[in-house]
Amino acid sequence: VRLLLLNDNDELLLMRVEDFDIATPAGKRNKRFWCTLGGQIETNESLHEAALRELYEEAGIKAHEVELRPVAWINEVDLIIHGRPTHFLQQFIVARTSQTNVSLDNATPEEQNVVKELRWFSLKDIKTSDEAIFPTFLADYLPSIIAGQYPPKPLYLV
Repeated sequence: VRLLLLNDNDELLLMRVEDFDIATPAGKRNKRFWCTLGGQIETNESLHEAALRELYEEAGIKAHEVELRPVAWINEVDLIIHGRPTHFLQQFIVARTSQTNVSLDNATPEEQNVVKELRWFSLKDIKTSDEAIFPTFLADYLPSIIAGQYPPKPLYLV
């Protein structure tokens, strides 16, 4: 599950990851990049439960401080993680919060090792950034999400 977490200023929360053990199957490495919050859905956990858990772990935002909306996008990506080919099926769920104070205090040990910063990005920030931001299609599809125009069924994006 990935979170498209927007605040009242229509800014998206992204996390800066520094990990030297992530590569594409072609061997390309982005050792430092920004991405949406999220992670693996655990056994016996629903998509929404996973989203709320990840939100608390990675940003310190509690369930009562957020409103989950629909899944807007689905994306698949193949990466090499710690030398192992890994296939991800990502579901991007829209979420809204009035909370702007975020914290990495509840991050898991693995997250503490690689997540270095949280920052709210405006759409303009995303479009003009010279840093790597994933997913790469974010700037193209985020405007409709900000406007509250969700697709009738999740869009499959590459």
